[in-house]
Amino acid sequence: DYHCGGANKNIGDAFLLVWKFENQFIKETTNKHGKIELKLKKVNRVKQICDLALICFIRILIEINKSYKLAVYRQHKELNARMKNYKTRLGFGLHLGQSIEGAIGSLFKIDASYLCTNVNMANNLEENTKTFKKELIISGDFYDYLSDDAKKYLRLLDIFKPKNGEITRLYSIDLDLDSIPIEKQKDSMFKEENIEKKLEIIQQKRKMAQLLYDDIVLKHKSDIWNEFINDEDDFKLVTEKYPDNFIEIYNTGMEYFKSGNWPEAKNCMNSAQEILGEEDPACKRNLDFMEKSNFTAPTNWKGYREEE
Repeated sequence: DYHCGGANKNIGDAFLLVWKFENQFIKETTNKHGKIELKLKKVNRVKQICDLALICFIRILIEINKSYKLAVYRQHKELNARMKNYKTRLGFGLHLGQSIEGAIGSLFKIDASYLCTNVNMANNLEENTKTFKKELIISGDFYDYLSDDAKKYLRLLDIFKPKNGEITRLYSIDLDLDSIPIEKQKDSMFKEENIEKKLEIIQQKRKMAQLLYDDIVLKHKSDIWNEFINDEDDFKLVTEKYPDNFIEIYNTGMEYFKSGNWPEAKNCMNSAQEILGEEDPACKRNLDFMEKSNFTAPTNWKGYREEE
């Protein structure tokens, strides 16, 4: 609520969260197949909403890792017997696209929800958090609408083309969540047991969310991303491990990778890992892929992997 989004539904242990854009930010375009599509205008207000969605997920990840109440479960003997070193973990997929919104179902059961391939794409991104060992995977479609300042913190993990599909870019942000100290019991947001008090707090947060949207987003009064990184000490803590030159050298390596200059891409990936001081899953994945061709791009290389 506070970040201007909304929880729509859950499917098992997965939740669909939605950020909607007003009609004034949408325009009609014609795609290469001659079909009409809805596209967002690349204006500051749209960037602010996208930044808020990204900030929301970052804050959720920070909160669950510092939570006193959730930390108690890490010491639970039965949980650790079944899952060694048990810890609450969440993965997120962030995607942007058009969707059908409405009542779905029958007279016996109706859901107010969203139908489209873009919802499935967001779900697939969430599944990829396990593949890339990242808590947050972001599509290229979403990345393109972020503010330039937010983009500086993101890395291109992969670029590929599925069979009969479109070129897909996957991004992520590096967060060292293990660096977050567990909060003290007295600071826990879950400490209040009175349900009426909890509901009152929720109502206050919803009012604050509306004020945030009205005063900051609609009136464009604030630089949301830079205020977040400057004021949020926890964010500074979780990104301290990943210096600017690490991200810059890695992204330079990805540009060499796309252009087919794989020897230079290899050097950049190795340099990035040296700066980090440990093996990086994204660097290793790209190095392993290039090594299969002896770090020489195939003659038919188009700048992306082609999946069968």
